[in-house]
Amino acid sequence: MTIHAATRWVYVTPSTLPATLKKIDSFANLPVGWHSGAGGPIPEDPVLKTARWVHWMLQLNGFTHTDAFAGRGSDVLVTGYYGPHYIGIIVEPDGSLSLNHEINKAEAHYIEGSTRAQLSQLLHDIASSIWGTFVSSTQVTLTTLPESSTTWHLRSTAADFPSSRPRAPSERREVSVFT
Repeated sequence: MTIHAATRWVYVTPSTLPATLKKIDSFANLPVGWHSGAGGPIPEDPVLKTARWVHWMLQLNGFTHTDAFAGRGSDVLVTGYYGPHYIGIIVEPDGSLSLNHEINKAEAHYIEGSTRAQLSQLLHDIASSIWGTFVSSTQVTLTTLPESSTTWHLRSTAADFPSSRPRAPSERREVSVFT
């Protein structure tokens, strides 16, 4: 996969999109009646656009194994997996989001009708519970894409960042430096 990173945005060339994003894009071309006479093409806005965003949110929160499924009611299910964790997020035709988080097939979280902001916070909270201190930033968390052979989830603690350590009290004193 070819990724071009700028200071704030990541660009992926269309010919090398992850399989899940290609699958999401393909839902726009589903024939009418594809599911036992029901269902049809999934609308780009807001459903497919939001499904792509959900995929990237899962990736950014460490769920690098993903999949997507079209629903006959013009909804899309985007899934993410990590060990015993399963995340299923349904993008409804109106753009609202429902999330189901399971650990070892037992429901841990369920929320319906959430907004992007609510979902983003819940995904961050779930990732934090899995990996301890979790910062969603390319400066401190490195994850490879699904096509790679290894995925690394780096843990960061306050001790790793000198700027987050409290300053030790010190006395003021005059220092001379000879140059």
